[in-house]
Parts: sequence; structure tokens; C-alpha cells
Amino acid sequence: DESGVSEIYVRPFPDAASARWQVSPAGGTDPVWSHSGREIFYKSGRNELVTVPVAPGASFSVGQPKVLFSAAPYAQLAPVQSYDVSPDDRRFLMIRETAPTERNELVFTENWTQEMKARARK
Repeated sequence: DESGVSEIYVRPFPDAASARWQVSPAGGTDPVWSHSGREIFYKSGRNELVTVPVAPGASFSVGQPKVLFSAAPYAQLAPVQSYDVSPDDRRFLMIRETAPTERNELVFTENWTQEMKARARK
């Protein structure tokens, strides 16, 4: 907008010009829809992860934002999405910034559930 602060808006599809609802009242970036479609997550202008309840449908409405936690310890990866939401909308995957003296290690396990099932059978 004119103040230079980014805000989060929702527009209907396919007629995006027909309406616009503001989701973030005081700045926001990195919006992500919840898997349920009933919340939008975003990073506030104060670098907090925020959730906003939404009621989809013909009478779309936006509820009050609620701060979940500070996103300050986590990397900002603009212009790409810098976090993701678990399928149950209760957990987040983020990259944490580390000090140069800390050991940086990423452990990635493919087919984790299948491996656990196989080990459980033994």
C-alpha cells in the first residue's frame, strides 16, 4: 500500500476484482492457507507467526488475528515461502538460524513411517 507496509488480502476466484478482504491489520507477509481452509497463517510486521480464522463461502469473513509465537529465530527466505504447515494444521516446519559456532546438521529420512512399521514387526 501507500505506507510501504505489506498487508495480506483475500480475493474471490475467478472474479478477483469483485471483492477484497483485509486479513492482516498491521502488516503481514508469507500467507499460507491452512489445510482445513478455516485459517490463514502469516508473519506479522513484528515478525510473529499469526493465525486468523476465516469463514469461507458466499459470505466470506475474517476473524481476529491471534499471535502463535515469535518467528524471529527462524530464517526469512523471501521471495519464497519460508515455512510450511503440517496436514493437521497444528505444527510448522521452519528453518532456524544458527550461530557460526553451532553445528549445522540436517537429518532427512525418507519413508520414515514404512521403516517404523517394519521395525515394529520385529
